[in-house]
Amino acid sequence: MDINKSEILFKIENLNKYFMVNNKIFRANDNINLSIFKQETLSIIGESGSGKSTLGQLILQLQRNNQGNVWYFPDDDLNINLSLLKPNQMKIWRPDLQIIFQNSFSALNPKFKVRDIIGEGLIIHKRVFGYKDPRYYQQIIDIMNKCGLSSELMERYPAELSGGQRQRVNIAKTLILKPKFVVCDEIVSALDVTVQKQILDLLNDFKKNTKLLIYLSLMI
Repeated sequence: MDINKSEILFKIENLNKYFMVNNKIFRANDNINLSIFKQETLSIIGESGSGKSTLGQLILQLQRNNQGNVWYFPDDDLNINLSLLKPNQMKIWRPDLQIIFQNSFSALNPKFKVRDIIGEGLIIHKRVFGYKDPRYYQQIIDIMNKCGLSSELMERYPAELSGGQRQRVNIAKTLILKPKFVVCDEIVSALDVTVQKQILDLLNDFKKNTKLLIYLSLMI
């Protein structure tokens, strides 16, 4: 797919994140400058501890940068410096900006059934009028089908699923919100090779059919 370089989604300027470790400054990200475009798949490759995950979370403002700017362009005539927003102001943009974590088991609430895990975001972000809204279950079923999950799994708990199924649930609960940007934080590293390909093909299919942008963090 051709990328229209005029359709910018993020512009990262002089981004810095550092931590104090044993009274010394550890620079996780140092003076990062980056442009990210709509419908792009951006792969960040590096060793463990090289700052890939930190950069993804800084873009989403799940961690706060020490210096620099994270400009977000949700529409052609709108630009927002996310790094200046307070947490309650960021809530408006959370459905657009999502993350899929590496460890699907820890990312899924073990006390929730699959249906509640996938549909939780719809309730939190008021996409439906509660659990009794007929759109609630219909949207859950639709996204499960698209993610290769049988609707029969709705009543199961995470511990009753395979690793591949848990990661598909993890993806489904993210994509049900129809985000514009998804950070995939080493999401296939714990899966076998066959399942890895299935998961990456699934994300690629979503990207082809939507304006989804994928930030893919890979470890070497």
